[in-house]
Amino acid sequence: VVAFDTDPRKCQQTVKGKKIFPLGKLPNLVKRMNVHIGILTVPEEASQAAADLMVASGIKAIWSFSPSKLHVPRDVIVLHENLPASLAVLSKQLLTAQQQAKPQI
Repeated sequence: VVAFDTDPRKCQQTVKGKKIFPLGKLPNLVKRMNVHIGILTVPEEASQAAADLMVASGIKAIWSFSPSKLHVPRDVIVLHENLPASLAVLSKQLLTAQQQAKPQI
């Protein structure tokens, strides 16, 4: 697992033993490390540009946490995560479980 960022203050830092690299190093590291899957966690306005860089670097599958619809070549797989929808489902499941656990009077 490798992380990239555009903020120079974050680059070269280590988070849980993983170094953060400047975004410009993405193409070289993707090729060198034979990376096929990228995880996209950028602000909505940066998501298409980040996805374009991932695809140009050789990434063939993107797990996107951005709300934007990404435009990628047909041979690139994109899985969109919708965090608000997932939270709503989780909350509903918790409420149902709590209601079922209540003693019946």
